[in-house]
Amino acid sequence: MNAQLRIANQQVNFTLNSNVAGGQINANGNAALTAPYIVHGGFEVHSLEFGPLLATYVPGLEHQFVGNTEVRGQIDGPLARPQDVRATVELSTLNLAYQDLKLASAGPVRLNYANSVFSISQAELKGTGTDFKVGGALPLAGSAPINISTTGTIDLKLLKILGSDTHSSGTVKNRNERARSAEGAANRRHHRARWCVVYQ
Repeated sequence: MNAQLRIANQQVNFTLNSNVAGGQINANGNAALTAPYIVHGGFEVHSLEFGPLLATYVPGLEHQFVGNTEVRGQIDGPLARPQDVRATVELSTLNLAYQDLKLASAGPVRLNYANSVFSISQAELKGTGTDFKVGGALPLAGSAPINISTTGTIDLKLLKILGSDTHSSGTVKNRNERARSAEGAANRRHHRARWCVVYQ
């Protein structure tokens, strides 16, 4: 890991470069040391491999669980005023595989924070018996409405990722639309499920 920190004129500048689990992490930016503590920063994660990373904490899992991701993000604004901070994170690729199970993003997954609202673009995950979409906005303050939707099918065999002692079968079919103002004016949900889970 190579990290550099420079402080001058009540401002800190930083850079970070590190190789982790077959991937590379780069970050850089600057932050004011006086109020309102304005920060500008970004990071990129290239070709991060999940197998070697998880094997660090769960020995023996490296050859069973494989996958990789590419991530980038940015943050700008005064930390003393969270409502004025803007941040973005984008997962350009996400691929997971465990034994005979596979799961991958159908396209970039974009997360945003601005004006005290956390939002996710219409993300879609596809894989073994699974096609699931999620998107919407969740206000963390103020009177902006909640607007979240999920739809699709999830194969419960994916629960095997929790461990070799987990056995499951069936599918979950989900359609969930939630729209609610600060006063709770509307709330709509639709669910259908058929599943069986056995733990040993």
